[in-house]
Amino acid sequence: MYLTKADRENIIMLVGLEGALIELEKEWAAHNRPKEWLKPLRMAKTWLGKTSDAIAEVISEEDKKRTYKMLNKYQVVLMPNEEARKEIQRPEMISLHTDVLGDLAEAVLESQCNGCKKEDFKSCKYRNALMDASIPAFDAETKGCQYKYEG
Repeated sequence: MYLTKADRENIIMLVGLEGALIELEKEWAAHNRPKEWLKPLRMAKTWLGKTSDAIAEVISEEDKKRTYKMLNKYQVVLMPNEEARKEIQRPEMISLHTDVLGDLAEAVLESQCNGCKKEDFKSCKYRNALMDASIPAFDAETKGCQYKYEG
């Protein structure tokens, strides 16, 4: 069986997805995500692995080598769609290096979230800004504000 370039790219995508699922499983397990999330994730990872194994059984050694060689030139990424790109390119949006964003988040957490007593945390502008910036929660399991802490 001859593999086209598109076939090899699809195999690379399968391998990349399997790798992404492995990383996601580690992250979710480390953050004690519900078993209802992990079980189907593990099943998907298993089936992707079985698919890769089935493909590897029927392709030639030459195609395996070509595909492996191509693998080093590809990366599986999540790209924003056109609507998201427009949102990113809005004039009021700025670009920050992640280290700078982390420093700013740390300053907000220390000055605003440390010892916070707000009852209506869902309307807190600092919490909402931290969430919009995808800053990891201080306490993801709490029923209150995930950024509140006593330090």
